[in-house]
Amino acid sequence: MGQVVRQDRAISLEVLEVMHQLMENLELEWSNGPQDNRSDIASLGAFCLIAFCGSFRGPEMFLVGLFGLHKYGRTDLKTAGGKDYVIVPLLGRFKNELGEQYHLTPLIAETTSGLKVRLWIKRFLDVCSRNGRTRVAAFVARRGEPSYQWFEREILERF
Repeated sequence: MGQVVRQDRAISLEVLEVMHQLMENLELEWSNGPQDNRSDIASLGAFCLIAFCGSFRGPEMFLVGLFGLHKYGRTDLKTAGGKDYVIVPLLGRFKNELGEQYHLTPLIAETTSGLKVRLWIKRFLDVCSRNGRTRVAAFVARRGEPSYQWFEREILERF
């Protein structure tokens, strides 16, 4: 009963440093690792950045549709102020909408602290295209089903 929620609370520098360290580790693996491991690395990098920068909670990450990400994720969206965004579509029912629809979420292409959201989404889409994946859930484990355990284990192994 009752949950303390502070939605407008800033992310601490410690949490941001952990995220940067994770992304640096993934970048090294991407650059120096074997080609056959790139699918997992790209999936993990895109998953972490979309979840972190989009503030997605619970099962929301598994609502990211791969078809929609292919359709909208490469779209360049610039504001009048020159900011560059990438669109992340969630597929489902939101706020009493009728039927399954995309809920388009704009995320900054690169954060002021240097997290490269667009780069990792592009890498993820490229490896999915090479592997023939275009119409399933975006983030799945090796067996092809959504799995927080797989993503959690892969993240924790890098620390």
